[in-house]
Amino acid sequence: MLEEFRDSLGEYYGLFSLYMMFQFSLGLATLFLGTMLVTSISRSELVEQLRLTLVSPFQLLLATMRHLFSLLWPPSLAFFIGVTIWMFATSQQGMLLRVVGIGQLLVFVLLLACTQLITLLVITLGIERNIFGYVLAAIPVQFALTLGVVFLLVAHILAPWQLVLLSLGLVVAMGAASTYNLNRLWPPQQAGRRIFR
Repeated sequence: MLEEFRDSLGEYYGLFSLYMMFQFSLGLATLFLGTMLVTSISRSELVEQLRLTLVSPFQLLLATMRHLFSLLWPPSLAFFIGVTIWMFATSQQGMLLRVVGIGQLLVFVLLLACTQLITLLVITLGIERNIFGYVLAAIPVQFALTLGVVFLLVAHILAPWQLVLLSLGLVVAMGAASTYNLNRLWPPQQAGRRIFR
């Protein structure tokens, strides 16, 4: 609320601050819910049942991601609507919103989604294993991806579209690693099936 405080923050006040605040909040929710999901999959012996069916490991990962998405999209949408209204209502932030443009806002949304997917995929490596180590590994991954995105955007090291492609590549790589990890639990005839049908 203080003009002097906003001026002292300079570039750090505004869209990047909001991005980091929401990213860390959403990251904590992803870590918690992802841990609960993966733990419930392991404890319910769901894998033991699914490996007797025609369900592939990749389909199990997709179902887990869809379930997490259904839990996270309502508060995320409410946050984005609230921030948009606030930015239009505040003259300085409204100007920033017009300068940034819809394209860059979509880049932020895509980077948010990719970071959460990568975090969840790191946690899914713990299916039918001791999940504690994978959750501990997912925490610095979440922080590194969040701070890395802000650093690369502020320093103009990578163009936004390059950053999106890099994030999508990491999602695909982590998805392949998680699928490969689950293949060891499936019978040979299932593990050898194509993951994309």
